[in-house]
Amino acid sequence: MSKPQTVVDAPHWAVSTIAYGTWGWQTGPAGYTYGDLGAWALDLYSLFGTWQHKGGGEDLYTWAFSRLGSDDDAAGFGRGDLLADVDAWLVKSNETGGSGTSFRDRLRKLCAIPSNDRVRLFYRARFGSSKANVDAAFKGIAYGLDVGSFKDVGFTLPLLRAAAGFKSVPTEAQRQALTSAFADRLARGL
Repeated sequence: MSKPQTVVDAPHWAVSTIAYGTWGWQTGPAGYTYGDLGAWALDLYSLFGTWQHKGGGEDLYTWAFSRLGSDDDAAGFGRGDLLADVDAWLVKSNETGGSGTSFRDRLRKLCAIPSNDRVRLFYRARFGSSKANVDAAFKGIAYGLDVGSFKDVGFTLPLLRAAAGFKSVPTEAQRQALTSAFADRLARGL
């Protein structure tokens, strides 16, 4: 039986779409928006938290890559989560139609695109197909959110920790392993 080409996790897609609609999606390929927190960024941080609790000392890159986009959504950031986040950004960003195209028509066009092509389109359009851009965008979130002109504001870390379930922030090497696994999954598809 073939896998559906449409959004797999509609509630997750709705939350991610609302996050991008409310908090924005427009940023440079190496930046982040608060909208990303309602989508891929918080899911990636949650995957890191799961690795800290259940990874059993496994190599973070290998562990994360095997779970990103997998059919086992219970493992964290599985196929349904990944497609929901990708599709939310694509439909809000007008990658599936110009700004004059209705939301319904953009969604219809998006659902006609095979899932692997959507994942790769997201990587190209959102991050410029660059691992360095994925890492830079996540780095902007990983150590505390920016609030106005203030960078890495410390009071935001407990909020992120509560939402994502991590014990401690990633080291630079851990962050790079995590974002490399995410970028490789986006580049290779599901």
